[in-house]
Amino acid sequence: MSNLRLLQFSIIPTVWAVALCIRALSSPLRPIPGPWHTHFVNWPLKWYTICGKRIYFIDALHQKYGKIVRIAPGEVSVATPGAYKQIYSVTSKFTKHEWYQWFSGHDVPAMFTMTNIKEHAARRKVFARAFRKSQLRANWEPQIQKIANLAVLRIAEALDESGRTDIFEWFRFMASDSSGMLMFGDNFHSLETGETHHIIKTISVYLIGAGVGAELSWIPFLAKIIPSSRLHDLFNGWNSVLQYANLAVENSRGQRYGTGKTIFGDIIEQAEKSDKLSDDEIRNEAGNFTVAGTDTTATTITYSIYAALLHPDIQKQLEAEVDTLPDGYNDDDVEKLPLLNATIKEAGRLYGAVQGWYPRVVPEGGAMIEGFLLPQGTTVGAQGYTLYRDPDIFPNPNEFVPSRWFPESSMSAEAKIVYNPFGPGSRVCLGKHLAEMETRLAVAAFFRKCKGAALAPETTPESMEFLNFFATFPKGDKCIIQT
Repeated sequence: MSNLRLLQFSIIPTVWAVALCIRALSSPLRPIPGPWHTHFVNWPLKWYTICGKRIYFIDALHQKYGKIVRIAPGEVSVATPGAYKQIYSVTSKFTKHEWYQWFSGHDVPAMFTMTNIKEHAARRKVFARAFRKSQLRANWEPQIQKIANLAVLRIAEALDESGRTDIFEWFRFMASDSSGMLMFGDNFHSLETGETHHIIKTISVYLIGAGVGAELSWIPFLAKIIPSSRLHDLFNGWNSVLQYANLAVENSRGQRYGTGKTIFGDIIEQAEKSDKLSDDEIRNEAGNFTVAGTDTTATTITYSIYAALLHPDIQKQLEAEVDTLPDGYNDDDVEKLPLLNATIKEAGRLYGAVQGWYPRVVPEGGAMIEGFLLPQGTTVGAQGYTLYRDPDIFPNPNEFVPSRWFPESSMSAEAKIVYNPFGPGSRVCLGKHLAEMETRLAVAAFFRKCKGAALAPETTPESMEFLNFFATFPKGDKCIIQT
């Protein structure tokens, strides 16, 4: 009996190994350069992903194997402007990968997860009007600027009181207060209380859990049966987000255009004029907007200031530039400042909130990319982290050079193709103009009110190194400055 069991146990791994070898030898991706293990398993990729180091792993493969590299048995990463344009252009037939569904952890269609191009375009049309720059300026700019100014005031007060403070925390407060007010008419008052609203705490943890859960689907399942609030927030926090979104959307439905209006109330009104959205669809869209509008914006603002403080000469020039703003300046005035906007763009290149890839699926019939035929169904993508550090696209790529973004600079066509810190093509983040406005106003207010601020000794390139769970944020989870 023991010999029979031994035989049974030996057959299983043998069959498995043979199957892996057959798949590797017969795969049409076999000619694509890459480490040997990518022909057989995706374990190394998953390991670096759940450790928050995926962008570094893929970048290292590109440095060793070239512009196109196999990163897993059915996954390919590319790092050329031509391939980027081919995959992500507005007219591209490459569709979003179902990974987005795994990441979100829910089945109700939303713009973030939709893979059907026509369905996404129809949904986006309903939502796009409320997020146009002209609409934001006409309806929301005073409130956005008020919150940005309050965030900087709190930073200045903290510097006066103790000589140091964590700007990442304050800008998280700012982004969450702004998101709550604009989306739901419910300011979280974090800037006033100095405390993070519980739903924002849940979102911050959920973003990490979603990235891990998308790679290892059995972990969220275990989290559902293990009695741990920490595990629940990490892997099932979306339910908490939905509960809040449900309340907020119900409040928005009762509002009228004008007094008490919110962006989401306006969106619902527009939706009801065309194809009505179900309650589940509205809740999921509201939840996605809440998630998208908090940590990413705070990260963008924080790194913009961090990068400038690393370069005192640029800092002094920024302080002088923002002093030219008139009393009662607005977002249009700030958008005309060349150095401030170039600083934000350059920070977006080196420290953007989303520097990983956006996975796409090769369409029917396959596609020829960088001289290799990728069969339909192959997962393919390009990550900003690698493209933004390519010396052929951005000269001196590891140096912080805001002047490369000045209108008179000779920015290459290739650089303009690949630089998309808010996402590529037709799937560009709908909140792009909102995030840009918040960033401009916050950075301008900071350099007007916090002149001479410096990075604290513990704020180092090592502490500000990225963790990457789709979005990126500082490994130290803080950015301490001092007077």
